[in-house]
Amino acid sequence: MADFTSIVRQVLHELKETSNTVKIFSDRGKNLTADTLAQLGETLKMNEPVCVSVQDDNSGFKKYACTTPVGKHILAIAANIDSSASVVQDQITEHQCKLLVSFPERLANVVAENQYSTFLFDATLYWERLCDTVLLFNFSKAQHTNNCEGVQVDTMHLLNVLKVVTVSLLRRGKSDIMMRRLGALPKHFFHGDHFCERFVRLMEAVFEASKQAHFSLKSQRRAEVSNLWHRWNSLLLHLIEKRTEIKAAILSAISVLINAPSGNNSTQLANNMFETICVHQLSVAGPTRTIARTIIRDFLPTVAGAADAKSALTHREQKCFTELFQKWENKEFVTSADLSLNIGLLHPVMYALLYLHKEKSAEGRFPDAFVGALLNGVTIRLDSTRGPELRNCAMTVAAAYAALFVTSADGVAPLLQDADFSAALNEWMKEEPSTSQYVATMSTATQMKMPVAVELGFEVRVSSLAEPFPLDPDEEYHFFVKQDQHREDKSIAARTIDAPVPLLQLDSTDAPLPSFGQQKYIKDELDEHVSILSSIRECYNALVGVGRSPNAQLHEVQEATESGLRGLSDAFAKLRQRIGSDLFSVVGRETGPLLAVLLPTLISLSIHAPEEQKQHLVQLRYGIMVDLIVLNPPLALNQLGEMVYRSNYGIYQRTELIKAIGEAASVLSHVEVAPVHAASNMTGDEQVTVTKKLKRVYPPIPTHELSSDCRTSVVVSEGKRTRRWGNAVVERQNRTRPKQYSNLLGDVAGAFVAVFLNRLDADYFAFFQEVDPYTPCAILDSLTTIFQGITNVRHVAAELSEKNFDFFFAVCTRHPNLSVRKAAWAAVVEVMRTWCGVAPLWIRRKDGERILNRDAAPYRSLVFTKAWLSALEVLQHTCREMVQKNDPCGRTALIAVSTLRDLVCDRNDFHTMLARVEDHISGE
Repeated sequence: MADFTSIVRQVLHELKETSNTVKIFSDRGKNLTADTLAQLGETLKMNEPVCVSVQDDNSGFKKYACTTPVGKHILAIAANIDSSASVVQDQITEHQCKLLVSFPERLANVVAENQYSTFLFDATLYWERLCDTVLLFNFSKAQHTNNCEGVQVDTMHLLNVLKVVTVSLLRRGKSDIMMRRLGALPKHFFHGDHFCERFVRLMEAVFEASKQAHFSLKSQRRAEVSNLWHRWNSLLLHLIEKRTEIKAAILSAISVLINAPSGNNSTQLANNMFETICVHQLSVAGPTRTIARTIIRDFLPTVAGAADAKSALTHREQKCFTELFQKWENKEFVTSADLSLNIGLLHPVMYALLYLHKEKSAEGRFPDAFVGALLNGVTIRLDSTRGPELRNCAMTVAAAYAALFVTSADGVAPLLQDADFSAALNEWMKEEPSTSQYVATMSTATQMKMPVAVELGFEVRVSSLAEPFPLDPDEEYHFFVKQDQHREDKSIAARTIDAPVPLLQLDSTDAPLPSFGQQKYIKDELDEHVSILSSIRECYNALVGVGRSPNAQLHEVQEATESGLRGLSDAFAKLRQRIGSDLFSVVGRETGPLLAVLLPTLISLSIHAPEEQKQHLVQLRYGIMVDLIVLNPPLALNQLGEMVYRSNYGIYQRTELIKAIGEAASVLSHVEVAPVHAASNMTGDEQVTVTKKLKRVYPPIPTHELSSDCRTSVVVSEGKRTRRWGNAVVERQNRTRPKQYSNLLGDVAGAFVAVFLNRLDADYFAFFQEVDPYTPCAILDSLTTIFQGITNVRHVAAELSEKNFDFFFAVCTRHPNLSVRKAAWAAVVEVMRTWCGVAPLWIRRKDGERILNRDAAPYRSLVFTKAWLSALEVLQHTCREMVQKNDPCGRTALIAVSTLRDLVCDRNDFHTMLARVEDHISGE
């Protein structure tokens, strides 16, 4: 079976060839794209259930196997994770997982390029199979066997990959699919400690996908979640409502999660979990009656905790019921909110009354803190004119409160003897299941306080609760339908792992070769017919010393070093003109394994030559490192991230590495797009004619009167000094055409930033000490270049700037070196400008000099978000404190803040001017 990467590459290549093929009218009926997509579905085994096997031998190692290419690709990603656990490695893993999740969208984009094709790929089925794979890898238990088959993968690496895939799926809006596939798992998956442990990891992934980034310092940050978090938990509660057999297991797992010992991440997750279930679901979401009963009766007692001596309620119970009764007494909610939400709020309030009476009221008293809110809500609804439903809710709550908490018989009898109040309470209790513990509670409390006549009627009503019908009004009426479970049972049965699933293992001869095994690629030829991969391999051997004699002399080593540097420089200089092409991608992929050795070798080279020649070779080395980063950013940055903070490199070596990273980011942010020549759309004969026309033609030089030596010299120099012959005219025309540029930095900007910010804490630059301001300043300079390069990539720039504002703010205020603090304030200005969408203030030229960008404020494109304005307020407050304390960096901070403040004022002035012009025009 072909791996997922090969399948995707082949399908995308075939679809692109189909879209580029010139179709005549008779061929348009042949839908080659549909055949390709249908074959793709079979190749990916989308029509087959996912089967996962987890096997464990006596040695303790686990082996995983999966029958689908997607599952094998996930195992391959996990197997390729090294033990370094670097941030760049995490970026690579995240990028690979995003490519896996976004495959249907990328496929649709390729199909859309062909106007005669239709996208017939079932994307929903693809994501369902992907969710099945993730869930089965998560919840499958290991089977103990002596003969294990599969791929040996570190379980923690696999769980990390599954977490990244889950985060990517949920952020793309696939929570419904994920929850639907979770509900389709067999019952035996939802048992034991293994399920609780893996369920907590699943919820951590959901929580990570729901987090919203903020600008403030991480020590002061409070995790806030998006609506995705509330929607996921709402779907989870609806799943419990439908599948009652797994209700106890899921509630137990959630209770374990919330009651877990305190920790940085676990505390945030537990607090948000309790907040969304016991506060948001009850007070905001408008739950069904079954969900409200489940939360208050079954779930809240397990997570409430212990109360202190001063209060009968625990902190969590107070938080839950305070929000609930505040919503109940909110007049605006009663008068303006949707009527169904008002009616739905009755169920949480009623179950709260029953819970407080049964669990927390030993003396039969209602908590004093909630009495006012409860009675205010009843009064507002009784006086409301929106409809009889609200009056009915008020009478139900009032009758229940009187029956449960009013101790005086004179006070409760008139209320319960009222036909409307009594009927409302009886109507609500009629729909309470007979197995509910609250039926006996309400019956006993009512019997003790009601007169005999009323008591008999209420007893008859209670006796009717033993009947199986009527059903819950919120439940779907499926009791008379015989569900067609054949297809689902078949799918579930095939996914069980009770028995080990034997999978054919590839022989060692059939395994994929190392990446740099091939020395030549089909398109690996430049204009001068130079084989790039062979040239790079030879230069690599010369620099590293492969095949060199141990007794080699110094001059031989220097000659090999110089030839290797010049060879790599020439190859990359020609290749840089094709950045983003297929040839560039192939060369970058094939040279990836060399980077781990080539980059440390380059930075450690000892060059012995005259000063002028040495400076030239150092510049060649610097350019080669930049080209290597541009060729394969993820792998190169992964290697450089370890080298920058390695103690065996000097200050100047580290500074050179850091500058190379910034230069590579600058190159990727401004890549010229090669024009599509008209010859590509011509026939073969026409292309040959055009090629012949572009062949260099030189003027005839008479040689019949010259000697043989002169004739030779004329042939050698023919056409070298001509002006208007050859392709001079064509080149002058190309020089005047408008150039188009593309920004390739946006896709890998996160990896560039992660090279420097893999340890974000207060003592970040402690590694360099105070005596080394050069390296921190170089890091800030390269980071500034990176953020300047992604200004026009708005879907990346705003989020990345907001997420990393903490680092720059910490350096501005906490670094011990004055030069570094001043450089950090200059960097903060550029990061804030990138965040709001304005062009850089300073532009760095090729010679390294920075010049002021005077056209840097396109007022129409500025976006000052709430987080940006809050960050500006923090900077202003910090600047004010520094000026008051006569901080030596205060003047620099004042200039930086004033520059940012000018953006807001200029934008306001610009819009004021436009408004005046429009008023003037309308007045005329």
